[in-house]
Amino acid sequence: MLKKKMLLFSMIGLIGSLNCFADGSDNPDNEVELCMDKISKLIISYDMENIDFYRSESEKLIIKEFMSSNKKRYYADISRHSDSFKITEGKRPIWDNSFTCRVEVYLPDIDNLELTVTTTGGKISMDGLNWTGKTFHADSTFGLIKINSISADLIKLSTTRGEMELETLNARAAKIENTSGIVRCANLTGSVTYLSTNGAIYVKSADGRGSYKAGSGGILDVRYANITGDIEMRSKNNDINLALPTDVSFEYSFKTKNGRISTDFPVDGENNSGEICGHKGVHPEYSIKIETTNGNISVSLL
Repeated sequence: MLKKKMLLFSMIGLIGSLNCFADGSDNPDNEVELCMDKISKLIISYDMENIDFYRSESEKLIIKEFMSSNKKRYYADISRHSDSFKITEGKRPIWDNSFTCRVEVYLPDIDNLELTVTTTGGKISMDGLNWTGKTFHADSTFGLIKINSISADLIKLSTTRGEMELETLNARAAKIENTSGIVRCANLTGSVTYLSTNGAIYVKSADGRGSYKAGSGGILDVRYANITGDIEMRSKNNDINLALPTDVSFEYSFKTKNGRISTDFPVDGENNSGEICGHKGVHPEYSIKIETTNGNISVSLL
């Protein structure tokens, strides 16, 4: 009788351990290490899974998946083509809506890596990582994109109705597309191209040049600590706020049809069409063009 009870308790303990394992609270259900020798492109694509990135302590790429149900057919599909790896989600239970999975990716230091990460509704988080590579592309339909620090020749970020929380982006070229989400960035360096329909972008400190275009209801609010090229901002129905460094000289064109124009520096005058054209400084270095149909324009100096 005593042996039967001990066996029963052992089985209960084993089941509890397996459940803990499948829940991913302590150990991953699936862990893969990949040699990145001669790899220059990495594509990671999931659906509703949250993806968190960390720095690898080795030269290998490590993928960890934590699942509510541990079955091999749910494990990531991994394929290699010449100089690239593609990692996608495995099969998913059709009738089990309670199934969950989260992913941890441990990246080795590869300066020339081209990294692409996509989700439908899952979070893409590089919050605890300072990453440097050749190109970085993140796209999520309605999930959160959260970045601590990324430096690359090209950075592309896109969302349909998700949010972006960006601390530091440093790129030769940064392209941000946002249909109806919200983009918040603390530090943005490079040549920026921003395109939105009904979304909003708020940049606390920018360095470089930029083109910002918003459609019917987009909000543009950008503060430049330093400019190295021309700036163009266009919105249809919302306000445009731009802040510039005090010591910069530029020619300007500010135009609104049904709004107001305000600046904290003297301007050359306003004609009847709601347009101000002129220049600040004796020898203008750059061109600043701002246009909106139904919004207000505010230009200030830092």
